[in-house]
This record gives sequence, C-alpha cells and structure tokens, in this order.
Amino acid sequence: MNPDKLVLDECGIKNAVSIPSGTLEFAWIDECWEWMERFKEIIIWSDNDVAGKGFQQEVLARLEDWKLKVVKSQYKDANEMLYQITKEKGQDEAKKAIRNTIENAMSIKKEYITNLANVKRKDYREIKSISTGFHMLDELIGGTYGGMLTIWTGFNGSGKSTMLSNIILNGLDDGNRAFAYSGELAKEDFKEWMDLQLSGTKYLTSYDCPVKKQAIPTPDPKYYKYLDEFYDEMIYLFDSEDYATDNDIISAMEYMAKREGVKIFLIDNMLTMNITGSGDINEKQAKLIMKLKGFTRKFNAAIHLVAHPRKPAPGEVRVNKYSVSGTANITDLADRVIGFHRLTKKEMAEDEVYSLNNNVLMVFKDRKFGIFDEEIPFKFDYFSKRYYTNEEERTREYSWVKKMRKDVKQPDFYPTVEKAPWD
Repeated sequence: MNPDKLVLDECGIKNAVSIPSGTLEFAWIDECWEWMERFKEIIIWSDNDVAGKGFQQEVLARLEDWKLKVVKSQYKDANEMLYQITKEKGQDEAKKAIRNTIENAMSIKKEYITNLANVKRKDYREIKSISTGFHMLDELIGGTYGGMLTIWTGFNGSGKSTMLSNIILNGLDDGNRAFAYSGELAKEDFKEWMDLQLSGTKYLTSYDCPVKKQAIPTPDPKYYKYLDEFYDEMIYLFDSEDYATDNDIISAMEYMAKREGVKIFLIDNMLTMNITGSGDINEKQAKLIMKLKGFTRKFNAAIHLVAHPRKPAPGEVRVNKYSVSGTANITDLADRVIGFHRLTKKEMAEDEVYSLNNNVLMVFKDRKFGIFDEEIPFKFDYFSKRYYTNEEERTREYSWVKKMRKDVKQPDFYPTVEKAPWD
C-alpha cells in the first residue's frame, strides 16, 4: 500500500487512491477511465520533485475533461508532511494541516496571459527525443520531439508514405505508441505493408505470381502471432469507411493521447481529409495547421502530416519547400518541412553518390536546429519495403524476433536458406 495513501486515510480522507506503478506508467488511466467518470472533480497530489512534476503535467493534459485541482505543498509528499509537522506541532496539527492542504487545492484554469519571468526554461537534456531509427537522419535533426509538427511532401510514388511507416515501426520498437490515419490505404493494405517492413527479407516467404511470372515476397503466416503481439496496444488506426472530417480525426487523436498516452501521430494525407469550417480552402488549411500545432503542444505529441505537392511544372522532377499544394501557411507554421524524392535514372547517372542510392530525403526547414536544405540519400529494399542508409538498418531485427526465439525451439521455424527465393 502506498505510504501517502495510508497517510490520507489516517487523516480522514477516505476517497484517496494511489497510482499503481510509478510516475512514468500511465496504463491506469485507460484501465480506470470508466471508474473515474463517476467523479466531477479530481484532486492531484504528486510528489514535489522533477518526476512528480512531470507526472502532474502529463495527467493534466490527459484528464482535462474533469474539473482538476492540484495540491501545492512545500513538502515532498503527504508522508513527509505528516512526519515533519508531527515533530514540530504534534500529530493532530499535522493531520489538520494535511486536510487543509487538500481543501485548498488550486483549480486548474486555462491562462492566456503569463509573465515571461515566470516561464520555465526548456532544458533539452530532460526531453526524450523519438528516434527515427535512421542514424544519419537522427544525427542531422535529432529525432522527433513532443510539440513538433512535421510536414512531409513529395511527388506521387516518391516513397514518403513507405518511409513514414518505417519511421513509425522504429518508434514502436523503442516503446512509443502511435496512431495513424491513412486516407489512401485500406487498413488491411496498411498492415501488409508494415508486416513486410517488420519482417525484413530474412523472415519473409514468397509465392509464384502468375501475372509477373516470378516469386513475390509476402509476410510468412507462421510469424503472424509475433507480429500481432508487436502491434498490440502499440499502434492504432483511424478506422472509418466514410470520408473523414478533420474534426473526426482530431477528436480520435485527442482520445488516444489522453487515454492511451500516444505520442506519435501520422496523418496521411491532408488531401483525403474533409476540412470543415468557414472560408476558402486556403483558410481552412491554415486553421487545420493551427489546430494540429495546438494539439502537439497540448499533448506533448509529435505529428507527421503528409501534404501533397502541386502539379509539377514541365521539366520539374523534385519538390521544394514551396511545392506544397495550398496555402503557404502550411510550411510557414510547421516546425519541420521534409521532402522525399525518388531519384531519376538521369540523376543517378550524373552523380556518383546518387548512383548508389534510390531516394533522397531533403530537410527544407527545421526550426529547432536552424537546418535548411540539407539532404540524405537512402537505399531501398524492394522486397521488405525498407529504406536504409547502411546494412544494419536494412537487416534490423525488431523486438518480436527476440521474443520469438525465446518461445520457439523448432529449427524449421527459422529461415532455412540464406538466399531469398526472389534473389
């Protein structure tokens, strides 16, 4: 039993509960959601230290639907408060002080004006970045961060959606939950694409395609159990056959941020959303970007938004930061703007570096680090649908493989040939 909970019981506070598993674990929010809905008011008393304050901020973001109050105390926690005041004034006075502290808990209100002197300085050493899983890209932009909106663009067929699903998988493998809206892919196709990337060529099988007259890679059914366990309660999809509105999608995102603690969000793509509200399309898009920006800050989340470019001019083969279709506010308001480009045969023939690669990722803008117009070449494995910059990324084994190896002892459960049938 939590010592602070016991102290409150001793002080006559009978409706106090303790969180079960520390300040970094929030599964209790989902598990207790229906139970908490019985109450109109929730009072939060977190420890008065760095971990406690971080916990408090996360809870305030995710439980905003309730009338919330926060206990302010000079003591680390209720247990220390009881001990110290008992030493000085006796136990009765200590219990009375604790009851008064709870009764005087401060209501949380939205404040729109603040004194700059009271603003806490951001310390990036305390912020956990979300790795993209690609060494060169992380080295350039430092991964992604909560509070960040990233715009991705590229001409049709450039591979931007495939690159993003790879980045999402890498984030999942590091323990970061994700939520995806895919307006162009059916959920079954989305899963098949991820299955290929999650398996890698080593754990794929193949079938003889009667149309192409060759072996086509496909996820191996004997590993489905482990792939699904990898996905389970880690990645969620917006599941609707209807033409989704921006309000529908953002409402689902808010639910997942509050209840499941999701930090990575993918919207692919903006053109498939029915953007509601007044004004012309440019005004609507600008308002949508502002909504998404507010969402990232409110929930300390990272959003990847795919925005298609305008129709290329004659002879234009690459996108730039001005290529995004619609209002300039889309890229102006974003924290990052990234383009993805499939190299043409001419480009590969004329450049030695390009000749060894398939795609180029272009960082047009990075507000956080002041990076502009930097690029990273990528190779592409057609069969596993993986992008990579080195052999380690191409052959990466995700955590499901380690679990599978612990569970399964049969030799025939593993790949028996080093060379894939489609090689």
